[in-house]
Amino acid sequence: MWRHLAFALAILAGIQDAQATIVSASLSHAGQALTRKGQWYRFGLGHLPQDSRGQVTGLSWQINSLTPWPQLPLLLLCHDSDCRRLDSVAGRSRHFATQTSRGEWSVFIALAGAGTQQPSLRVTGISLTVDVRSGR
Repeated sequence: MWRHLAFALAILAGIQDAQATIVSASLSHAGQALTRKGQWYRFGLGHLPQDSRGQVTGLSWQINSLTPWPQLPLLLLCHDSDCRRLDSVAGRSRHFATQTSRGEWSVFIALAGAGTQQPSLRVTGISLTVDVRSGR
C-alpha cells in the first residue's frame, strides 16, 4: 500500500512540475556618469512584467562602462529592501532564489576610495535577467 501511495505522490509531483514553466524577463538602465568615489549611485531597473512573476530561480547581470574600471566597484543588487553584494560587473547567481519576483529591482554602485573620480567613469548600461518559475 505504501508503495502505491509513494508512486501516486511521485506522479502528482511530476504533474505539478510539468505545469510550472521557467520564464526569463530582462530589465535595464541606460546608465550615467560616476563622478565621486565612495558615493552610492542608484540605478532603478523597475518591476518585472506581470506575466513574468513567480519564484526566482536564478539571475544574471551585466554592467557596461565606456572605459575599463580602475578597480572593482562596490556593487549591490537589491530586490525591494533586500540587497545582496555582487562580486563582479557581470555574472550569474542564485541570489534571491525561492523569493517571489514581485517588487522593484535596482543596482547600487560605489567606486572605491574618496573624492572626485578623474576622469568620470561612464556606465553605459546595466542589464538584469531574472529567471522565474511560474506556476501557470
